[in-house]
Amino acid sequence: MTAAPDGDPAAAATGWFAGTGRCALLEPVGTHPDHRGHGYGRDTVLGTCAALADRGAGAVVVVTPARDEAAVALSTSAGFTVVRENRDWARPRRA
Repeated sequence: MTAAPDGDPAAAATGWFAGTGRCALLEPVGTHPDHRGHGYGRDTVLGTCAALADRGAGAVVVVTPARDEAAVALSTSAGFTVVRENRDWARPRRA
């Protein structure tokens, strides 16, 4: 969690550690609307990634919908790069 200068919570993230040398997952990440655009989300992501690396994670992955422009911008600003884009498929339920 990252706090604003006044002490209010500004951003938080959860890192899922899968074991030494394995890829960790960063999800979810959130920044309070009053604190967006000030780097708190990026600082939180970088801190969570550092904590995962300190525990021995070989890499960290984040799965972000391409249409979520804010999440894509946050991931990019924290140094993540697109590895691949997936398509989600759904088959409608029969009536």
